[in-house]
Amino acid sequence: MDFVLLAAYIALPILALIMVRSLTWLMIALTVAFALGGALVSVGEQLDVPWDRRSLQLVLLIALIGVVVVALFSRGFTWRDGPVAMRRQLLVVGVPMLLIVLAIIAVRRVADADGLWSVVTYYINQPVAEDNSKWLDFTAQLAGGGPIHKGVPMGGPLQLFLVLISTMTAALSVVVLGGVNEVFVAAWTALFAQFGLVVLVPLALAPLVEARVRVGGSKRGWSLALIPLPLIWLAMLVMVSASFLVTRNGHLTLQFVFLTAGLWVVTFVSGLTGSRSRVFLSLAMVVAATVWLPLNLVSVGILVCLIFVFIRRLVLAVGSASGIRQYDWVSFGALVFIGVAMWSPLLSGLIFGANISAAGAPGSLMSGAGVRTVAALIPRGETFLEGLQLFTANGGTAATGPILGLLAGASLVLAIAIMSRAAMPEAATRLQRVMPFAPALVLIVYVSLLTVADMWVTGSGPHYGALKMMFFVTVVVLSACLPFALMAIDRRRAGLTLIRGSAVVVVAYLLVLDGILPRAAAEIRPTQWPKELLYGVKYWAPAEVKPNAVNQSIASNPIGCVYLPPEAEVPTVLPDGQRLYNCTRILIGLSGMDATAQPLVDWMRREWLTNTGSWMNEYDWLAGLPPEVRAKNLILLDEENRVVGLESIGSLVSRFPKFAGKTPEELVELGVTPTSG
Repeated sequence: MDFVLLAAYIALPILALIMVRSLTWLMIALTVAFALGGALVSVGEQLDVPWDRRSLQLVLLIALIGVVVVALFSRGFTWRDGPVAMRRQLLVVGVPMLLIVLAIIAVRRVADADGLWSVVTYYINQPVAEDNSKWLDFTAQLAGGGPIHKGVPMGGPLQLFLVLISTMTAALSVVVLGGVNEVFVAAWTALFAQFGLVVLVPLALAPLVEARVRVGGSKRGWSLALIPLPLIWLAMLVMVSASFLVTRNGHLTLQFVFLTAGLWVVTFVSGLTGSRSRVFLSLAMVVAATVWLPLNLVSVGILVCLIFVFIRRLVLAVGSASGIRQYDWVSFGALVFIGVAMWSPLLSGLIFGANISAAGAPGSLMSGAGVRTVAALIPRGETFLEGLQLFTANGGTAATGPILGLLAGASLVLAIAIMSRAAMPEAATRLQRVMPFAPALVLIVYVSLLTVADMWVTGSGPHYGALKMMFFVTVVVLSACLPFALMAIDRRRAGLTLIRGSAVVVVAYLLVLDGILPRAAAEIRPTQWPKELLYGVKYWAPAEVKPNAVNQSIASNPIGCVYLPPEAEVPTVLPDGQRLYNCTRILIGLSGMDATAQPLVDWMRREWLTNTGSWMNEYDWLAGLPPEVRAKNLILLDEENRVVGLESIGSLVSRFPKFAGKTPEELVELGVTPTSG
């Protein structure tokens, strides 16, 4: 079945491309299709629909069939300035995609690793990418085939993308193993998704390939010119580098939103499409941007603006029968659907950001949003503003350097200069001149206000949310506007002139000087795939993908690592708490139990951060774990980090009582009689 579905997933977009002969049209249609399908998934979550692998595959299939149907009715269309040869489109987009794939394969081949059987090794060697456990949790549940219960909001479009990758990985498992190895499918789906989102960057910037800029002057006359290839490839290099860079922290959602936002901004700037395409792309951005704070505030802003615009248009149309007939009811219907579908996820995100306890919120508003438990555990600050998760959330993220920020700002200004005065008719109104740059300008204004507010509220910073948002906006704006900005140089001439070619070299040098290119390269170096890690012992080996093991199931895989040498009094993660905590976080995700096994995470985090054994303190929580979690094995290690065995959590809880290892004197101090041990 997976082979049939995979063939359909590949063939349907290709068929649509053959019909319309425009990569820009195809990417807009696919983005909107994923958004509408993702919104449907969100509605289902609110209604407690038990989504599983097959049902999500069906939603994805319907979405792609919809793209082909729309393409069927769009055959023969051309953009305002005429068609662009398919050869150019495939060359400009296909070459960088191929180079990215070859680079990843080359690095993987050079690495001292065991081919397809070292994927867990990659995750273990990413100690700061704790978010990987969230994506593994989803992909593990996908591979398991049962109902999916997400611990964190992911957004419907990203879920459909992971379903696509999971289908491909399952087919690959059948080819190389002769059957579906669930651990193989779960682990490689998350990793293929990370690298796949990098490979797809050139497609997200496809409008640059078909965009035209007016060059020339009053004496020579104006003419339309396509953007030279090196300028486009330089813009792609910026976003590719950023996407590689954020894999360090496991920011899969940020990688995904790079694509949607990049397509959104560059489509507006290029002026290729009409108002309906812009509306649908804006709605797609609403759906995609619900995944994390403070990005979901952008979703709210876009939604409010679109509602205002359509209500205003409807009021103006009511005055005449022709106005009602000409009203864009299709876009209005899509707006209503997206507004209803995204209401609960957006509200849940705002409640979490405002640090309001979920217990005080209506249950229906919180269902399916993955925020109920988290919000209830967030401690309140001394004041409402000081407690806002919008400003106080912690985490590691890529930050924007001054050079990258200046490049983005200069690119936007130069792009506005050439596109608003030269690329538009002289009769264009001021609003028409501003509209192509509205997304970029709104993003810049928003992140500026957010950063200032962060400093004003907390007195320090910027913190995680502002830093992450600033990097996101900078990369998107720079990637979308840089080619137009370089066309503003030597604007009287078309093609790759000496000045423009020199500018490409200088900008590339500035990207190196900023550090984004070297840091991105560091994230795909071969040492990310070692056979051994620090101790010369592959202590996570029992959880690694096993060659020729068709029956390696998610249920049978270990859930974590713990020190328990023969003479140990209780299990512990000390003395190397961070390493074993990281091992357990990854394996919990790979078990599909990121939410249900939280007490295990809390125990290990507590021991790591306090450098003190906490078996007694966390025992009751561990004993109260759900039966399916207690049945999972932990990898037992000795002092030399060698694997000494596997034992279930339930067995450990039974074998080591709550006060195990305590002396009679310590028990008396605790108010416990020694016989109660």
